[in-house]
Amino acid sequence: LIFVDISTSVSVPDDKWLSTLESTRWLEYIRSCLKKAAEVACLLRGGHLTVALQDCAVFDPSEAEDRDMSCVVSSLVQVMCDPHCRTQYGFQGLVQKEWVMAGHRFHSRMNYHRDNDKEEAPVFLLFLDCVWQLLSQFPSHFQLTGDFLLALHDSIQLPLFTSFMAN
Repeated sequence: LIFVDISTSVSVPDDKWLSTLESTRWLEYIRSCLKKAAEVACLLRGGHLTVALQDCAVFDPSEAEDRDMSCVVSSLVQVMCDPHCRTQYGFQGLVQKEWVMAGHRFHSRMNYHRDNDKEEAPVFLLFLDCVWQLLSQFPSHFQLTGDFLLALHDSIQLPLFTSFMAN
């Protein structure tokens, strides 16, 4: 993922801001993640008891060595298939298990100190945005709110909790 700071100026005209957003391919990544997760969820619902997520080269060949995108897809599949993961308590457990305990490199991916742009890729924020898209489309299927997702987003942006500062 390529992350461009689109928050640098609030006075930037809308068309420039939107073209900058488009250049990040952010919405393309959201669409790809949701599409892959839906495909996996359909396989699981169709009776396949095991589905193996391979490298993330399906999204970006340059990231074939990393597990970030597989983590996004795996987490989204759980949100799609397990109603418990759509509750606040269940979602917290999912984030703890799939992201924190699995060793996601929050510190590197968010590049808090702006010291290594190569590692910067806000994958967890991509996951939160995907969940927000699902929440917006299917609000009656969720027992968590957009405010809850926003609070998680903010706690990543402002590293207040040690859970999201690890590497």
